[in-house]
Amino acid sequence: MSRAMLTRMLLARSEIIDGTKIRQFRTENAKSDRSKCQICGDKIDQDEVRISRLDEDRGIDRWHHVHCFIVAAPDLDFHTRVENLQGFYRLSAMDQWELIDAMEHRHECFDEEEEDDDEDDG
Repeated sequence: MSRAMLTRMLLARSEIIDGTKIRQFRTENAKSDRSKCQICGDKIDQDEVRISRLDEDRGIDRWHHVHCFIVAAPDLDFHTRVENLQGFYRLSAMDQWELIDAMEHRHECFDEEEEDDDEDDG
């Protein structure tokens, strides 16, 4: 059994990882260009990597651009590694690497947000 397969099996059984209800989150390449990011409101292009947080009340996925999700992750109650996302191991190796890299450099996203806010004020 491969490591990825074993990880997926363990995640499927696990309810909470690092304080995150892991079943609420998943990632995939967008199947079409019809979904909109729940944070910025822009459309998510077909084949672009996207991340969902399940709206448990309505039973539907709320999709996000990777950058938008990473900035909002703490507010969305996502406190674990992106490798724990359902669907992560179905992404291409390049998409996996880019997702990991984006999460590891998320502090730069916060710095960019602050710079944008400063420019708006000035």
